[in-house]
Order: sequence, then structure tokens, then C-alpha cells
Amino acid sequence: MKTTNILLCGFVIGIVFSAFLTKKTVITPIPQKPVLLRVETLDKWSVFVEALAWVESRHDSLAVGRTNDVGYLQITPVIVAEANRILGYKAYTLEDRTSKAKSLEIFEVIQGHYNPEHDMHFALKLWNPKAPVSYHRQVMAEFNQLINKQRNDILLHRLRDVQLSRLKEPRPL
Repeated sequence: MKTTNILLCGFVIGIVFSAFLTKKTVITPIPQKPVLLRVETLDKWSVFVEALAWVESRHDSLAVGRTNDVGYLQITPVIVAEANRILGYKAYTLEDRTSKAKSLEIFEVIQGHYNPEHDMHFALKLWNPKAPVSYHRQVMAEFNQLINKQRNDILLHRLRDVQLSRLKEPRPL
């Protein structure tokens, strides 16, 4: 009786297993979303301004330089006067140099007037004409570091989104 039960169990297992093998199972691959390496969402000009501010003041709105330059972008009285001249009225005062928002506005007025194409190297020469080559290299090195960090962050977010979408998709048995 024991031998018959074992044989019967083995026979049933064999039938189930062979049925499984002969059954046509189609395993479809999970569609993958492409991860684009080109990053379209980066605003390079904003990253450049951030890099410039880091080199100029380490993002300190109250920083004071050696040549009467003050604030986030180390703005001199001459730059404030030039921004007001371009606008045609007195929009900015010397006190505005300590405001990050006003400093950025003054920078954009100057750059928009003299550098509307937003050429980064010309912007550096325009902003700090007497700066040595090492200054330009320092700003551009900071810019490249920020761009690479933002690209990596964007790619990591996209990769995480792809992985999460794969977890949510039903998998065939």
C-alpha cells in the first residue's frame, strides 16, 4: 500500500510537471522606459549665476570685498549707477547690494543690456574686467561642478522613477 501511494504521488507530480513543461508559457519582457542622458531641464544661465555668486561671496549677501564691492554678487557703486542709467530711472540704491534678489536683478539688467546672448565668458569679463584668468577658471570649474551635480540628480530621479514604475507593473506568471 505504501509503495502504491508513493508511486501514485510520483505519477501525479510527474503529470503536473510535464503539463507545466508542455504548456506554452510566453514570458513577455517588461517594457523599459528609456533613460535619456541629455538633460533638457537645466537652465545653464541660472547655474552660471549661482557659480559666480559662490566665487564672489560664497552666497553671503552681507559679504564686503576689498574694493567697495558688497553683497551676493559683490556689486560696486559703479554697477548700481550703470543699472540705473540703463533703466533710465533710479531703481536701485547702494543698500540694494545686500539683498540677494536685488543683486540678481542688477546683474540681469547689466547682462541683459550688454550681453543679451548670455555668453558666460563675456559675462565674466563684463562683471569683473580686471580679474585674472584664475578667476575665470574658478567660476567655470564651479559651474561645471554644479552642472554635473544637477545632471546626476536628474538622472537619479529618472532612474528611481523607472524602477518605481517597474514595481507597479504587473508581472506575468
